[in-house]
Amino acid sequence: AEGLIACHRIWKCVGVMVDSPEQARLARQACEQAIRQARADLHAMPDDSPAFQGDGVASKANWLAWLDWVERQLESTSPASQ
Repeated sequence: AEGLIACHRIWKCVGVMVDSPEQARLARQACEQAIRQARADLHAMPDDSPAFQGDGVASKANWLAWLDWVERQLESTSPASQ
């Protein structure tokens, strides 16, 4: 679950680390790597894992949907897609 939180925090950095093209590239790369790791972590976790239990806690499906959304955001703002 810690990897999911880290991925979320790295994603938040992508939009603000834009002082230079190099900084933006590094933030995007870190986010892409965090997404890959978060997906691997999620696929290894059962749907009923304690990490997905409790008030205000996202389910495994919610996390996967969020990762899909983040990937689409990264793709749509990628220098190669513009």
